[in-house]
Amino acid sequence: MAEQDGKQIYCCFDYRTGERMSFNTVPGEKWSCGSDSNGANVSLNWVLIQFERTPIISGGRVLVPVRDLSEAFGATVNWYKKTESVVITYQDMTLTLRTKGTKAVIDRKMMEMGVPAICNNGRIFVPIRFLAHVFGADVDWDGKTKTVIITHTNT
Repeated sequence: MAEQDGKQIYCCFDYRTGERMSFNTVPGEKWSCGSDSNGANVSLNWVLIQFERTPIISGGRVLVPVRDLSEAFGATVNWYKKTESVVITYQDMTLTLRTKGTKAVIDRKMMEMGVPAICNNGRIFVPIRFLAHVFGADVDWDGKTKTVIITHTNT
C-alpha cells in the first residue's frame, strides 16, 4: 500500500514475476485480486502468490499446495512417495507431515494441524493458517474478497 495525492493505492503482484495483478485507488477500500468461485486468494506481504493449483476452501478452512506456499517463504520441500510424506526445511526448522493425517512433526515435536493434509490432483494441500504460523507469520482473512493475508517480517 502507498499513498499518492491523499489516496491510498493498493497493488498485488505475482511474487514470481513481479507482474501487477490488480490495482485500486479507492480510499478506505481494500484491494482485491480475482479468484475462481471455489478458491481463495493468498497474499504474502501484499504480494499475490500464484499457485499451480487453486487453494481450496473446505469446511471453513483454506488449504493450499504445500510446495508453493513453502517456497514463497524460501523453504525447501521434498516429497517421499514411499511414506507419502512431505519434509519442509526452513532456516533451522524441519517439518514433516503425511497425507491424510492431522498431525505434523516440527523438530521432533508433534503438532496438530486441525484438518488432514490431502492429495488433490497430485499436489499436497495443507491448512494455510497452520503452515504460515509454522513459518512465524501472521494470518488474516478478508471474507469479502476471499483473500488470506499473510504478513511475515523475515520474508
